[in-house]
Formats: sequence, structure tokens, C-alpha cells
Amino acid sequence: MTNKFVAFFATPNGQTTSAVAVLVATSSALLAKYLPNSLLVEQSREFLQLFKGGLPVPVSAETIQKINQVKSDLRLEEDVANRIPTEKAFTVFGFDVLHIGSATFKTGALLGIPVNFSYKSSISEADKKKIVVGQQTVHWSTPEGLALESSLILSDSAQKYAIAREMAKANTHHVAIQTGLNGAAVFVYYYLTYTFNRRANMFARPLKLRVVLYSLLGSIAFTTWLFLKDFTTYRWEEKGDEKAASVSEEYAQGALEFYSKILQRNLAMRSLLGDEGPKLYTSSGDGAFRLYLAPKYLRNAI
Repeated sequence: MTNKFVAFFATPNGQTTSAVAVLVATSSALLAKYLPNSLLVEQSREFLQLFKGGLPVPVSAETIQKINQVKSDLRLEEDVANRIPTEKAFTVFGFDVLHIGSATFKTGALLGIPVNFSYKSSISEADKKKIVVGQQTVHWSTPEGLALESSLILSDSAQKYAIAREMAKANTHHVAIQTGLNGAAVFVYYYLTYTFNRRANMFARPLKLRVVLYSLLGSIAFTTWLFLKDFTTYRWEEKGDEKAASVSEEYAQGALEFYSKILQRNLAMRSLLGDEGPKLYTSSGDGAFRLYLAPKYLRNAI
């Protein structure tokens, strides 16, 4: 039965079926990145939005003013500023500022602001009860709890830097390029396997050999895609940092505070997560773990 199934793909109908499957896979890879950051950006916002009592938690008026101030400080072109609408900024679930979409698209980009941007000198007792780490409540009186609380309190300078960084990252072609990379990876894998099948007459060879070959080619395609994805992401983040920190001395100081607080938070999380902590963070607070994954472990469960 297996041999008949495999032999089918050597026939013209089988090759047509393979081509259709690859077309579907390529389209899916393209749309998986493109749609949530373009035509479905509003739906993406609803998915990431923080709710309380069934209603979206609004961004504070003070933070709205900061967003407008950052736009002015960045000296964004009018059309770019309009494609990052201040009135559509939303309170994101978790404690990381982020953006969805791209200011290079007509659909624009939306800023996700964490609720801790509204914290002043401390976190209220009500909010403390809603914050969980690794599905566990935090003992705020412990050294780790105190360090975590301190890490979530950011000055205006640090907040403005974080917002500026996201705006700078949003004003890039990252969505279009990574969409292209996703589709190209699937297509290249198909092209390589198709070429080997034709030139080496792989369908006449043992199934195990073909499985090894396909696995090897898949590993090469995946590794190349992962490298290019990480490289481009790193470059956009680096350029976003440079753009935001170069606005003024205030923003540069805000950058230092922001990343110091991130390291402080990571160290607190390393202890609070128990045995899981050292797997995610180094002893210096860096890590095994990218910043944008943090909401999986640190949540504001309102």
C-alpha cells in the first residue's frame, strides 16, 4: 500500500498533486505572516488586547500624550505618523510594548502598550493579585518579588524610548520581507526535491534513501530560513534601537533604563520560575529566551 502511494507521486497526476500541495503550502506560508499584519490587523489587535470585565482596557490619557510626543520627537513624516494612529493604540496582554502591522502598508501599524506603563512608584495591591508568573501568584515581599515590581516601574524617559523603538520598527518593510522569506523557504524546498527527483531518478530508488534526502534538504531549507529570519529581525531591532536612542539624551538615558529593567526582570523571573528559570535566563539576566516570548511566563491576568 505504501509503495503504491509513493509510486503515485512519480506519475504525471502525482506530480500535479504535489505542485498543487506546494502552491497551497506556499500561499499559507505567505498569508500566515501577511494577513495578521495587514488586512486582519484589527483582528490581531483583538487577540492581543487586554480585557477587564469583558471590555478592552483603554490606554491612559497620559500615555496617549506620550505617544503623540514621541511622534513629534521622531519627526515622522505626516503620512507615516498617520499610519501609526494614536487613537488606535491598545493595552496589550502581558508586559511588553509591541506593534502589529507596518507603517509601510496602507492598513498601517498599531501600538500595543503594556498596563505597567500606567504604574507610577509602585503596583497597587489589586494589580499585584492579578499578576502571575508561570501560572503562580507572586510573593511580592520576597527579594525576587520586590525586584520584579521595581522592574515593571518605568520612568517617562524609558517609556518614551520603548514607544519610539516600536514606531521605528513599525516603519520598516519587515512584514513584507519576512512574508517573502516564508514563501521562498517552502518554494525552495520543493524546487530542490523536484530537481533531485528528476536528475537522480529518485523515484526509482529505495524509499528510505528518499526520506533521508528529503529530510536533509528540509533541514538545509529550514536552517537557512531560520538564519535569515533571525538576521533580519536582529537588524530591524538594532536599527529601531539606534533610531530611538538617537532622538535626544533623554531617550538615550531611557534606553539604558529600559534595558536595565529588562535584565532586572529576567533575573527576578529566573528565580521565580524555579527549575524552569535557569533554562530560560542566564545568571546575568540575558538569554536563552527572547524578550517577545516573555508574556508566556509573566502575565497580568485581569
